[in-house]
Amino acid sequence: MNMVRLNSDWCFVNETWRHSYSWGHKSTLLYKGNPISEAKVRYYNRTWEKYKYQSCMLKCLQELIERYKEEFTEQFKENNGFDRLSEQRRRTLEAQFRELEDIKLYDKFYNYINYDWKGEC
Repeated sequence: MNMVRLNSDWCFVNETWRHSYSWGHKSTLLYKGNPISEAKVRYYNRTWEKYKYQSCMLKCLQELIERYKEEFTEQFKENNGFDRLSEQRRRTLEAQFRELEDIKLYDKFYNYINYDWKGEC
């Protein structure tokens, strides 16, 4: 098991698993010790990550952001009485979504894992 601390409240717990025909990684994003999101990645041959668990941690954050966006979109449509979103409404929704503090934090974590972190604990 490997722990990657993002800040004082957020961390990833990463694990490796193996089968006879494949292997993979499992990452769990924790907030103050409580699981928020989880992702698994299966490999059959090799991985081209910069460092161990990178793909799995990025997938975990991507899925968390996607779930958050789906909930935000449904709430936006419900609050405004929309059944469908026009292109302009979709752009408005995207701009509002990107201004949410949670999304800014998740994007910061994503960029840190993808570009800045060197895979060292």
